[in-house]
Amino acid sequence: MAVLPFVAYLSLLLVLRSASRDWETSAVRAAILWGVLLVVATELLSVFHQLTAAALATAWLTVSLGCVVAGRRLRRLPAAEAHQAPAPAGRTGEGYPVALIAAAGLIPALVLVTALVAPPNTVDAMVYHMPRVVYWADNRSVALFPAVVSYQLFLQPFAEFVMLHLYVLSGGDRLVNLVQWLAYLGSAIGAGLLVKALGGSRLGQAIAIVACLSIPQGILQASGAKNDCVLALWLVLLAYAVLRWKEEPGWQNSLYCGAALGLCLLTKGTAYAFAPPLALAGWWLLSRPRG
Repeated sequence: MAVLPFVAYLSLLLVLRSASRDWETSAVRAAILWGVLLVVATELLSVFHQLTAAALATAWLTVSLGCVVAGRRLRRLPAAEAHQAPAPAGRTGEGYPVALIAAAGLIPALVLVTALVAPPNTVDAMVYHMPRVVYWADNRSVALFPAVVSYQLFLQPFAEFVMLHLYVLSGGDRLVNLVQWLAYLGSAIGAGLLVKALGGSRLGQAIAIVACLSIPQGILQASGAKNDCVLALWLVLLAYAVLRWKEEPGWQNSLYCGAALGLCLLTKGTAYAFAPPLALAGWWLLSRPRG
């Protein structure tokens, strides 16, 4: 059952892709929607003390089935009615440096082995990240609980919400390190998308990805049960959403920017320092004349 959240993301990606030629924007939007849906499902089920494997599996299956229905309806629309978002500008005429990307891919591959083999064991994971997950799973709710370590109750919970879903659906903590690892990988890929959106070459995109994958602190964080990589992912996606907002300053991109900002603030307190500059950059970009 632990694969159901990932199936739901792929379903969101495919249904968004069916309405747009742009894989990159569809992937970013699917991630933001997935995060919002996870928070909504967690909070709603928590009200009724139903954070159980059966209820969570039903929630993710509902998302996937809803995407199937939406995808069928979109395929019936005439081609002219489907929204075709323009792809972000990028230089063409050169191939990706496959050797560079393949060599860099060894880093996340080795980190993945560590994440799967070693259970959560860092100090922060043992003091507050995992204890709150275990309490929530036991209480079937994310409501407050008696705690000696007070920040188990009030620090931003998004990363632990995702860990909770994997913990409950898999029946243990073996997969919770994947939350950070997937965010580590996603933030590196997102950095490459940012370079493309800014008009960079494919070599520039590859260098950005390799640089992010090679950050020592990121490598150390990516195999544990913390939240730093998760915040990095939302900040990168927020930056990308701001750039898309510049290209198409409509209500849809505004909602995606707002949702990405909300997920940043729901993940870690340092987002209050890093997210405002991105929001100000978005305001500055929109205030400039287009073209």
